[in-house]
Amino acid sequence: MARKCFVALQTMNRILQNLLKMNLVKKNMNIFSLTAKAEKLVCDAHVIVNTIEVQLIKSLNKKEFTEF
Repeated sequence: MARKCFVALQTMNRILQNLLKMNLVKKNMNIFSLTAKAEKLVCDAHVIVNTIEVQLIKSLNKKEFTEF
């Protein structure tokens, strides 16, 4: 997992320990998965990002939109 995220093993370990403390991930054997709390945060973030994307697209003129 650390390699895929381009961070050191120690860094990934610290990140996962912090996420466990915050109840954002759960560990079963050697598999980490998101908790319901984390899933809600991800969904909330998607709503915010989608809103920003719509605002960005609406601000483009026709030429900018076709180049985008």
